[in-house]
Amino acid sequence: MKRVGLLIVLALVAVGSAGAKNNVEATLLSAIPKQAAPGSTLRVEWRLAELDSGRPFGAGGVFLRLLGAHGAVSTAVATETRPGRFVATVVVPAGGIRRVRIGLHGFASTPQGTKPGDLFFRIVNDPLVDVWTPLRRQLQVPTLGPNGSCPVTGSADKFNFARYGVARGVGPGPAYPIGWGDGTIAITWRRNDVDATLWGVAKVLWFVDPAYRGPVLVRGIGLDNSYRVRFDRGRIPPTELRLPEGTKDRPSYVRIRKPGCYAFQIDGWTFSRSIVFRAAGG
Repeated sequence: MKRVGLLIVLALVAVGSAGAKNNVEATLLSAIPKQAAPGSTLRVEWRLAELDSGRPFGAGGVFLRLLGAHGAVSTAVATETRPGRFVATVVVPAGGIRRVRIGLHGFASTPQGTKPGDLFFRIVNDPLVDVWTPLRRQLQVPTLGPNGSCPVTGSADKFNFARYGVARGVGPGPAYPIGWGDGTIAITWRRNDVDATLWGVAKVLWFVDPAYRGPVLVRGIGLDNSYRVRFDRGRIPPTELRLPEGTKDRPSYVRIRKPGCYAFQIDGWTFSRSIVFRAAGG
């Protein structure tokens, strides 16, 4: 069976599966005007791609749905113009556009047998929500190694950091923490300029490859799921570090509750990466 055909079968079997929804995401390639007049038509293009590999996701039965006011709905069947690229012409529903959904017709298994069911894909650049909501994917970090060892992430060897005047970063990019290459972030647990009495603190510079266009969301958690990584200042520091589109470098404070093995999860429009590190110090 050809790869596209296999993907179709898997998608149909996986309708209602959170794993399938999270692994394939949609990116809009054309603008959807928020104030489009009801009854007008829009030509909308988008791509579907596997989050982990970036490979195009091709399937039949893909559709675009606009939700309007008071339950009004407008749905249009998509045409796949090339692998993973789709286009549809849709009528704006009554009340204007309140929500955009991209889905795949399929079948879901129930105790009573199979019945039609739709799989909906996350739209990572949905114009009707804030830019950070689609990037809050489920935290999925590696497990501890044998005997509880910390599987730290190595330095990035293929990117030319010197070109931009920064030290070598860590991880696969396109957003890199800079300044520690041995897998360990030295944390200070004592009162200092950011009052690190409870949450330890370390300065970490983040650098974003200029070739990437889009926002980046950084979060983190211990590999034993005991404590969340926190960032910057505050009596209770935030659990998110937001790098808006166009950010080149961003000095930050990483805040850790206790020593251990942690991972950053770095999410952008087209990627989700993990970087594992040890938090140590005193």
